[in-house]
Amino acid sequence: MRDFRPYLASLTSPMVALFPVATVAVRQLDAPTLIAASPGGETPLRAIGLVLMLFPIAYMLLALGAHLMARSFLRSGLDTRRRFVAGAGVLALVTAPLATAAAYLAGWPGAQDFPPAWGALTALFVISALPSSACWWWIAGPGRAQLAGRGAAA
Repeated sequence: MRDFRPYLASLTSPMVALFPVATVAVRQLDAPTLIAASPGGETPLRAIGLVLMLFPIAYMLLALGAHLMARSFLRSGLDTRRRFVAGAGVLALVTAPLATAAAYLAGWPGAQDFPPAWGALTALFVISALPSSACWWWIAGPGRAQLAGRGAAA
């Protein structure tokens, strides 16, 4: 019988990863000066609404990504908690400059100053990846060995 814990962990860890983004979006809804001080009228409110509408899609993509990354980490030998979380941190550090470069090339206003945008995205990626990978590790439990292809005896 297959152990369901790695799949449950893959569904739980994106909640931890997306928590900072959701917290910032919801806290911005309470900001009384957000709409009044903006030159675009209701543009910030629409942006927050867009983030919250795309949240389920991002969650499902991250759940799939968490499962695939965990499988690849375990099969490549990152089979201790410290190595697993360090691998997630390295992955976050590698993808942050790529995401910043993509935002810069897309012409996003906040990414025009590359170093501050890179620093902010790196911090967000690391703050999201480390607790999320630790959450995945602890929830998956004994199912990690089966996901790594070593069977239940390992």
